[in-house]
Amino acid sequence: MRGKFIVFEGIDGAGLTTQAELLEKYLRGKKYEVTLTKEPTNNLIGGLIRAALRKEWSTSNRTLQLLFSADRAHHLEREILPALEGGKIVISDRYFISTIAYGMVELEKEWLKALNSQFLLPDIIFIIDVPVEVSIERIKASRFGFELFEEKKKL
Repeated sequence: MRGKFIVFEGIDGAGLTTQAELLEKYLRGKKYEVTLTKEPTNNLIGGLIRAALRKEWSTSNRTLQLLFSADRAHHLEREILPALEGGKIVISDRYFISTIAYGMVELEKEWLKALNSQFLLPDIIFIIDVPVEVSIERIKASRFGFELFEEKKKL
């Protein structure tokens, strides 16, 4: 039996990681097999993305979106699809909706939609909505600095 794919989406500082972890704990308590994951991943491509988000190196927004897409394809192939095929519930802290939303700050929506159209659709998407001011305060309280897309006008 195929598992279920659940995704949490929202702006940075919205509490996605917290909610994903709470759902994982709840489902494990109900004896479900669960895989908790996130995007960008911790693999090689995800590391490049995280470094770009921390402004350790720079590239065009288009190239960054292509990296997100490559990271996602690898993530699906190596982690998400095998877990789903094994009957597990997969919970992801972000997926392609985030990259489309942040990418639309500078890129064409149709190009972003086409780039991400090949990816598996989640069974459930939870969108966590918080005011930008709350997001900014949470980011300030939890980190040393802001990442690439963490400006009020981009959130």
